Amino acid sequence: MPELPEVERFRRYLAQTSLHQTVEQVSVTDRRILHGVTVRGLGAALKGGQFARTARHGKYLLAELNRGGWLVLHFGMSGRLQQFRFLEGRPPHSRVIVRFQNGVHLAFVCMRMFGEVSLTAGPDALVAERRLGPDALAVTRAAFLEQLDGRTGMIKPILMNQRVVAGLGNLYADEILFQARIHPETPVRRLGRERLGRVFSVMRRVLRLAVRRHAQIDAYPSSYLLPRRGDDQPCPRCGRKLVRSVVGGRGTYHCSACQRRPRG
Repeated sequence: MPELPEVERFRRYLAQTSLHQTVEQVSVTDRRILHGVTVRGLGAALKGGQFARTARHGKYLLAELNRGGWLVLHFGMSGRLQQFRFLEGRPPHSRVIVRFQNGVHLAFVCMRMFGEVSLTAGPDALVAERRLGPDALAVTRAAFLEQLDGRTGMIKPILMNQRVVAGLGNLYADEILFQARIHPETPVRRLGRERLGRVFSVMRRVLRLAVRRHAQIDAYPSSYLLPRRGDDQPCPRCGRKLVRSVVGGRGTYHCSACQRRPRG
């Protein structure tokens, strides 16, 4: 599932390929991908206009329209962007296709149909509409600690709660907790400000590295969990077999030696 680093890669891709190009046509092949907007409404908003700039908040990618408003893309579990020129090169599962006057097409590809395409007045409006927490890469330490203050429940599901902090999903929550040496089932109330501050520092370090390396997991350091995430894989730190469990309804990997289960 695309998380913050993947969506940041998509944002840069959109900025590099599609800014300041006049939209000639908008095609929607499956209207179920639209959220709060009709096929006609999306076409009216985009056709004849241009994408002026891009932004991202958590897992949401936004493109400002030069005539007002913003396009919003949420990639769900399998979404991505792909540019192509000729119709025979259209990627499978293209749900929305934007054709520019220069002959280039941009496809929003979403095989499993969990993504969304919508419109909003701006980034702040999107945050309010979706009740999103601060962006995981932009949030300050003080704001992060404030967001977690008084929370109950286990640390991993709370990190994945988009209303607490926006951008983290299953994979990067596991990585952050592995690097911070914290068991994913640890209650937040038992961590204290010092350990939560360490979670913040690790979160920032992991996300920055992921963005620098274009969210290519095989390019991550050998000390990272993500390249070895899988059954019967060894911990990259101590070599013990990784443990798979279900935490907050999500498949979770951790090391039982490096991430001790909380007592009591």
